[in-house]
Amino acid sequence: VFSDLNAKGDLGDGGVNFTEMDGHLYNGILLGSAKLNWRKGWQLQGRLEAKTFELNKMFPSYGVEGELFGEGTFTLTGTKLSQLGDAPRLDASFSVKKGVVNGIDMVETARLGSRENLVGGRTHFDDMIGLAQLENHAIHFRQLKVVSGMLSANGSFDVSPDKQLSGDFNAESKMRAGNNQLTLFGSLGETKLR
Repeated sequence: VFSDLNAKGDLGDGGVNFTEMDGHLYNGILLGSAKLNWRKGWQLQGRLEAKTFELNKMFPSYGVEGELFGEGTFTLTGTKLSQLGDAPRLDASFSVKKGVVNGIDMVETARLGSRENLVGGRTHFDDMIGLAQLENHAIHFRQLKVVSGMLSANGSFDVSPDKQLSGDFNAESKMRAGNNQLTLFGSLGETKLR
């Protein structure tokens, strides 16, 4: 749901070429361009750039906070206009500044070498960067790097269409020397780490 959306483009036979798009959502700015084609079903594809999206507004029930910046390409297809969002695809790079992941504590899990999920906790970070791919309603996060004053972690994880998590991180904590292998599991509503 946009606060506002403006687009400029050219209407042709069987499609619209949006040369400029800008909108406001999640207390941030979305810029981009896209082509909408309806010759063989409906297809919208283009490029986008997100600035200062607030994660707690984007994902209010998942316990993540911070400002998201990103850019990428997207494709939406459907046999009818109302089905345009049924098969989304997104390839993007992103960074999140000064954020928090509630429900897991990477620093304490790494420090304690815990083989069990520590209930509660928070992971504060200064920067998180990575790549995201959405396809067939599954999201793949790759080349993730999480950095804070106490932690440096690299890894990847997947979110299945039913919101289940699976992934691994290599973490280095200033409180415990060496590389610590962490496993992310659970669901978006109940994230777990060991």
